Amino acid sequence: MKWIAVLLLITPAIAVAETELEFHLCSLYVQKSVVGEQTDLGWPVFVKLTELGATSFEKFTEANSGRMSRIVVGC
Repeated sequence: MKWIAVLLLITPAIAVAETELEFHLCSLYVQKSVVGEQTDLGWPVFVKLTELGATSFEKFTEANSGRMSRIVVGC
């Protein structure tokens, strides 16, 4: 019975530890975007953020510094 309690207590921690963080790059956040020339690593994308986008991205990175995250285009 104790093992069931332990399993139930650690399951949420395991689920949180393995989820990737996502920052959704909505159109309200983008002032300008340009696709660069293809390289051996793919197509580089350069994005100039609006004030709202820069503030939101700054808060996201401060809160999640050192953690793996993904930038998702679109909302």
